[in-house]
Amino acid sequence: MNGYNGNKHYVLKQGESCLVRKNRLARYNKVKNNNELEKVIIFFDETFLKIFQKKYSILFKNFISKDAFIKLKKMI
Repeated sequence: MNGYNGNKHYVLKQGESCLVRKNRLARYNKVKNNNELEKVIIFFDETFLKIFQKKYSILFKNFISKDAFIKLKKMI
């Protein structure tokens, strides 16, 4: 997947994942790999996230980033 937020280009390769922050003007296009196109996109609305945070007692730190696409690290 290729993404662009007006200032920065992002490339997401096979097996990688990312979060896309809300209220960011960004665009993306999906790229075929071995002539196949398989991407999974999940949207979490604010209500769901607040319920999840309350249910599982998730604490968060202030996250400072101007990036629209935030790559996630693989967990083994």
